[in-house]
This record gives sequence, structure tokens and C-alpha cells, in this order.
Amino acid sequence: MQFVKVFCIILLAVYSSALLYYCIKSGKFFKTLLVSTLSGTAVMIAVDLLSAFTGVSLPLNPYTAVGGALFGVPGVLGLLTLRLFF
Repeated sequence: MQFVKVFCIILLAVYSSALLYYCIKSGKFFKTLLVSTLSGTAVMIAVDLLSAFTGVSLPLNPYTAVGGALFGVPGVLGLLTLRLFF
């Protein structure tokens, strides 16, 4: 289990670095960051609404909300993956 935690932290660090690089490189830093935030929030809401049908849910607390909003769709998928293991 410790390997999974370390792997997820490394993957999160790589993704956040790639997101920041892409935001800066695109020349539209705030627009790109806003789109990522909105898409992550939309996916969090969709997972919450569909949890009654699928049985897959994420606890909505400040940590998951910030993770989903900050890291977008891959962040929500990462949270769902962590939910499977822990």
C-alpha cells in the first residue's frame, strides 16, 4: 500500500507540473486554469449525481473539492482511483 501512496503523490506532482507548464506555455494562463477548474468541478458534480445509480461516490469535503477543482478531470480520476485502494 505504501507504494501506491508514493506513486499517487509522484503522479500528482508530475500532473501539476505539466498543467502549470501548459498554462504558461499557452499564453492564456487564467483561461486555461479556469477551464481546468470548471471541468473538474463539473465532473465532481456528475460523480455525485450519478452515485445513486453507479454506487461510486466521492466524499465531498474541502480536500476533494480543492483536488478536483485544482487538478481538473485527471484529479477527480485520481481521487476515484485512491478511493478504490483506501
